[in-house]
Amino acid sequence: MKKYRDEEKLLHKKVNDLQARAENNPHNRNIIFELQLARSRVKNIMLTKTKGSILRGTVRWHEEGERNTKYFYSLEEHHHDIKTVSKLKVRENCYIEDQF
Repeated sequence: MKKYRDEEKLLHKKVNDLQARAENNPHNRNIIFELQLARSRVKNIMLTKTKGSILRGTVRWHEEGERNTKYFYSLEEHHHDIKTVSKLKVRENCYIEDQF
């Protein structure tokens, strides 16, 4: 997933840059083609993330064919928060919050 996150960030930046360039040069077909290609790649990454989220969230909605991705993302985030240890008590009134 880190690979998708990094690529998605780069693609969002590229889309924003290309949009600004396309506004300045609306008749440049190369810029418009690159913009459409970048948007398509972002959409594919989002679909991949959505499918992964649905697979991990075994919920009635998916079984019935609905696609409520916001619900699945929040469910996945909630489960991650439950499993994560944010601080550790070392001794009385002494906690470690550093991950390392």
